[in-house]
Parts: sequence; structure tokens; C-alpha cells
Amino acid sequence: MQVDKKRFYKTRFYQSLSCLSTAAKTIHRNIRGSKFEPEIKVLYKFLSPGKVCIDAGGAYGRYALPMSKLVGANGHVYSFEPGSYSHRVISMVVKFHRLKNVTVIKKALSDKSGFMQLASPVKKSGKIGPSLAYLTEGGDSNCILENIEMTTLDEYCFQNNIIKVDFIKSDTEGAELLVFKGAQKVIERDKPVILCEVDSRSTKRFNYTPEALYDFFKQRDYRAFIFDDNKLKTVESLSEEANYFFIPTDNDYPLSS
Repeated sequence: MQVDKKRFYKTRFYQSLSCLSTAAKTIHRNIRGSKFEPEIKVLYKFLSPGKVCIDAGGAYGRYALPMSKLVGANGHVYSFEPGSYSHRVISMVVKFHRLKNVTVIKKALSDKSGFMQLASPVKKSGKIGPSLAYLTEGGDSNCILENIEMTTLDEYCFQNNIIKVDFIKSDTEGAELLVFKGAQKVIERDKPVILCEVDSRSTKRFNYTPEALYDFFKQRDYRAFIFDDNKLKTVESLSEEANYFFIPTDNDYPLSS
């Protein structure tokens, strides 16, 4: 009897096996030190023992792990991952590496609290792409939808008595501006360094442009940088798809070293 692969890929049995496989692959890559984002190389400039980090869009923990090591036992990483699949994977990764200073929260960060749908694209093969999941109100016929809970960073910090945030990394498939609008009090209070993925195709889903993101931080006295050729370089616009650092103008970080 021929198996309907696309239907099989959606079963709980396959999803459980897939989660285990993804976690194992991620752990193996972590041990080998491979396939980390280039920006990992400069996190040491901004993170040191005792710092507090926010990881918006934790995915498989590829940022949570190096951040955890840099902030040490007296620091902490709060990793927000709302999707059931990715949440299971990062939870397994955190447990395996014994990252006691990482808290994984099964919520999305946005500009308001409530509930929304998370759309995970279905690939041509029929497999689901949880690492490409994005928030949506309308959904897509070629996606698997999951109801997820949202909160704002301002609200979460208030409720959990987080009095200082030093660093925010956001990879939320276009919802970055929403994340930062929901973190305005924290940003204005603490002036954290921000690392943010910017892709105009993704921001279009939320009806804003990369320049709106640039203006958001410029109005708050931040400068934008891109990590290129092993250096942090100042940019005056977010014209290319890339990861950008937003750093307060009155910073005392050794950017040139």
C-alpha cells in the first residue's frame, strides 16, 4: 500500500521523530561548533558574566547556547519560542547542554498580549518548515496553523521582576518591529544592544518597511551596524537582507577591536 507522504508528515508520530532528529542534529552541530551565525563571533563585545539576554524567536537554541556561555551562572537568557515543534527542540537542546541559566518560554513576543496563529510553511516535499514559521491573522493555504500565546517584553519583565535587560536578539520572521514596540519601556529604560534579522519580504507581511525599523531606533538614539568582513560597520539604511546590530550612541563597547 502506497503511503501518502504529505499526510504522514503531519502525524504526531512523524513530528515526534522529527523533533528528536532535529534536536540530535542541532546538538551535534553545537558540539562541533558548526553552522552558527557569523554574528556569534562578536557577541563577546556586548555580553559578559551577569548580563541578561532576551532571545525572541528561540528556534533551536543556536543563539541561546553561546549567549548562555557568555553571561555565565550569574546571568540569564530568556528564550521565547511559541511553536510547539521548535519549543520541544530547544527544550531538549537546553536540557542536554545543562543550560541552567536559560528559561524557555512558550510564547511569542509582540506589541500586545493575546493569542494569534503561527503559520508553518509546508515544503514541496510535504514536510513542515517550523524554522520558517511566522505570526499571522489570516493564514495561508500552504501552511499548518497553530494557535499560540503572545505577550510583550515590557509586560513579561514587569511580571517577572526583570529589572535590567542588556541584550535583545530577535529573529521573528518579519515581526521584529512588533517585538520592539512591545518593548519600548525596556528599550528606553535599559538601552540594550539589539541584534535583529531584517528581510523586506518578511516585514511586508506586517505592513512596514525595513526603514521603519531603522527610524524606530534612530529616534531612540541608536546607530545601526552590520557585521561584515569580521568587522562591525556603521550603516545608514537597512538596504540588504541581513542581521543588524542596533547600538546606543553613548555606548562604551570596543567596537573597533
